[in-house]
Amino acid sequence: MYKIMDKKKLSLISFFTFFVDFISKRLIVNNFIYNVRVTIIKRVLYINYVKNKGVAFSFLSGNVLFIIIVTLFVFYIIYNYLKNRKLREIELWGYGLVIGGALGNLFDRVIYGYVIDFIDIYIINYDFPVFNVADCGIVIGILLIIIDSIMNESSDKDDNKGRRKGKN
Repeated sequence: MYKIMDKKKLSLISFFTFFVDFISKRLIVNNFIYNVRVTIIKRVLYINYVKNKGVAFSFLSGNVLFIIIVTLFVFYIIYNYLKNRKLREIELWGYGLVIGGALGNLFDRVIYGYVIDFIDIYIINYDFPVFNVADCGIVIGILLIIIDSIMNESSDKDDNKGRRKGKN
């Protein structure tokens, strides 16, 4: 069930996430007009090429250097956390997606001073903030890590119950 972190696999997942994000952003920049919403599925999905100078929901907008420094610090924390850790497969995928997505957005901030966003979703009268593939990787990765943590917590409780019963 556990195995020492597979650095190659983690790197491949991270690189693939970064690569898909990078390519998708190049396609958007080269084929869509800035800040013009294009309907894909009416009242659900649009392409809207925008420039986000902050983080989630444009929070900290205009503080690019601060965001870059915080991102690098988070990479440092994640690296030290994972360095000699045993990971389950779902954790590996989770961290790989988070790292790849964070790298994609970091790349944009360093090169352009903003992040290229373009996925615009409108569901049940709510217009979600525009996001990108990197953001999807980060959110899905965090969800996988949380799911793994919950599953691991319940399996640890089951293991402990079994051990206590065996001692009696």
